[in-house]
Amino acid sequence: MKSVSSDASSREEIGDFNAILQEVGPRGWFQLKNIVLLWSSSAALGLSALLFAFVAFVPKYRCPVTECSEGPGSPYYGNQENQTLPNFLLDAFDPENIGDNIAKCKQYKFLDESDPLSCFDYVERLQSNLSEANLTYCAKEDLIIDRTYAQTTLTVDFGFVCEYEFLRDFYNATYMVGMLFGAFIFGIVSDRWGRLNALLSAAAMLFVCGILAAFVTIPELYGMLRFLIGMAGIGSYMSGYLLGLESTTPKYSVQVGMALSLGFVWGALLLSLIVFLIRDWTTLHIVATAPISLMIFLKWLVPESPRWLIAKGRISEAKVIINSIADFNGRPHPNHLYRVEQKKKAKSFEIGEEGETLTIGVLVKSKTLFFRTAALSMQWASVTMAYYGITFALTSFAGDPYLNFVLGILSEIPSTAYVFFTLDFFGRRFMTVKLQILAGISCILAGFCMEYEQFRSFQIVFAMIGKFSATCLFAVVYLYSAELYPTAIRNRAMGICSTVARLGGLLALLLGALRSFWPPFPLLIMGGIATLAGLVALTLPETTGIPLPETKQDAVAIRKRGGNFKLFGCNNGHD
Repeated sequence: MKSVSSDASSREEIGDFNAILQEVGPRGWFQLKNIVLLWSSSAALGLSALLFAFVAFVPKYRCPVTECSEGPGSPYYGNQENQTLPNFLLDAFDPENIGDNIAKCKQYKFLDESDPLSCFDYVERLQSNLSEANLTYCAKEDLIIDRTYAQTTLTVDFGFVCEYEFLRDFYNATYMVGMLFGAFIFGIVSDRWGRLNALLSAAAMLFVCGILAAFVTIPELYGMLRFLIGMAGIGSYMSGYLLGLESTTPKYSVQVGMALSLGFVWGALLLSLIVFLIRDWTTLHIVATAPISLMIFLKWLVPESPRWLIAKGRISEAKVIINSIADFNGRPHPNHLYRVEQKKKAKSFEIGEEGETLTIGVLVKSKTLFFRTAALSMQWASVTMAYYGITFALTSFAGDPYLNFVLGILSEIPSTAYVFFTLDFFGRRFMTVKLQILAGISCILAGFCMEYEQFRSFQIVFAMIGKFSATCLFAVVYLYSAELYPTAIRNRAMGICSTVARLGGLLALLLGALRSFWPPFPLLIMGGIATLAGLVALTLPETTGIPLPETKQDAVAIRKRGGNFKLFGCNNGHD
């Protein structure tokens, strides 16, 4: 691998970009404007990722009692206001065990009767001779659907019911597979053709595929579009995140990064409003996708990243944007920094202190970095699994699924402030351990609440605690990982962790299929993994107050140095 360093003469027309940003303002009105506009890129991810929870909402359904003149169009409840079953079912079965007697896709039939039974005779025989009845499957087309929360749903229209209910989770998982490929593909597009072009192309792809998905009637085609939506969603988020982050200095990168991530929450809240007003899945798909079309205006409102332009040698374009940043922030143009003659070669951090070329292979060669990467990968996988697992489980909890979803999203808003004000106080390692274990215990308790009727009202409480913990963890783990790797391989090492995170999210969606065996199963598994990840995090070194490692030796020595961090003390983060 060739070193990224080069003679300063190759950049003779412009000086150090961080110094220029410091001159024109690293945290001013321009950066604030960028953050607000680029919220759309992460909001698009929130809309597209979480839309499936309502498009493919799983309603209650049961077989019709044909003896009592029920058919596919009959109401699910006898009393819709109180949500009580028809009287003939309440008369036929013990009220305490009626849920066990009314199977989703099976019905009781007395096969010894040559003539059809009347409703009265059928109920009477169920009361006196239930053991003589045979459980037989009814056709999927004949199912009676509960339309309380959704008039139409992809789950019913595509036949993901009864023995095929598990297919819903597999089609949902195609989104996460798309994110795996999208992170790689749009990463290349962003580096080669620019952050803004990558963002606009991802937004266009997201809009087109989202609209097309509303009209497809073939499940396999919807799965392909869901895969492409996943690619575009992460492409939009990554490109917008880089655009915002590269407009400030490293000192403010944490604050800017956390502010940019709030866009995901705004997108989820917008989705909450849309799904509350629209209960038809096709219309919902169109309306939830439509706002993404507004991202086309970013072409004229957000400039290309000056860092990227400088890296590509497009100095004159970079100067125009730098001057516009200065104007927006009310600072003078940094003309005195545009021409800098440096005779020394820039220090290369791809060469180790012993003269070896530093590559991603060092993560395997170095025992310390290998085990560190394994521990961090588990943190990324666990937090992604907990976040998406809880989010998609919210609509299946007791109570109103729309209210549950909104409460879960609202629990994310204070997470940014909490991390911002407590991370240096508690430290990276303690925060990671605490939040992982808290998320794990919350998942486990929410799972057990599903099993016991008297505790079901507490489901949403534990889910909100778990969601809050997982959201905090995303910010903590991202920063923590950056502080544990040397400069030359930092982005690539975090790319490995990010890939593992997508696999964790994929597993979370696939675990949903286990609900058919035992409803609490997915949450219990995710809770156990999160708790274990918290214990594994104890093996990681503390990085609060320690400068970013530049070389392999710096990274390995973090555990030995330990820094001046004091738990529950006043600690100053590095720049």
